[in-house]
Amino acid sequence: MKNRKSLFITAVLLATMLLASCASLTKADVYPKIYEEKPLSVLVMPPINQSTNIDAKDYFYSTLAKPICNEGYYVFPPFLSMYTLQRESAYDSELFINRDVSKFGKKYGADVLMFTIIKSWNKSGLKADIEVEIEYIFKSTKTNEIVFDKNAIIIVNTAVDTGLGGGLGLLANILATSINTAVTDYVKVARTCNYYALETETSMPVGPYHPDYASDNIKDTQSNSIRINVDSIN
Repeated sequence: MKNRKSLFITAVLLATMLLASCASLTKADVYPKIYEEKPLSVLVMPPINQSTNIDAKDYFYSTLAKPICNEGYYVFPPFLSMYTLQRESAYDSELFINRDVSKFGKKYGADVLMFTIIKSWNKSGLKADIEVEIEYIFKSTKTNEIVFDKNAIIIVNTAVDTGLGGGLGLLANILATSINTAVTDYVKVARTCNYYALETETSMPVGPYHPDYASDNIKDTQSNSIRINVDSIN
């Protein structure tokens, strides 16, 4: 009898733990510091490129301002910022991501710096996909703390079906897929990654210029790490 009781208690505890683990997380649960700090202005730093794609830094940088603006933040004009940062020898974000960034707040009036780390940017013609991994980091110029951090892996399927059958059709599909993968627009891939990481309802907390500001903290969200498969991009 005692054994049955013990088994019953164990089962109840396990069920409770399972339910707790399945409970949805709100944005305030995952990103409490950004709600505490309430940043308004964002200075987008040049991306940190850890990928083997040498051009990734420049074309990815050009896609970052719009999604942050769409989420209700004031973003310093990116190309003017790039020029200023280059002139101030601050083009290499690697030098600042782990250091005191308060001087950027004092000099430019930015509440947070946005760092992005391009961890990988790979095209695979044989696998018929493009895989991109980006980490998005918002760092406070007031406290030097990270107030938002999200890692996103986006896999874009570039497979092409020519509709031809047999061995010739298979060869045609492989060739068409390889060409499609090669010519897929990098900027479109970057925008797709930004959208899923920053702009969906379950993504980052919105800023003061967004209609949902101060009320989206109770919305459900994903964890701060996502992996998304996308069949097509616009």
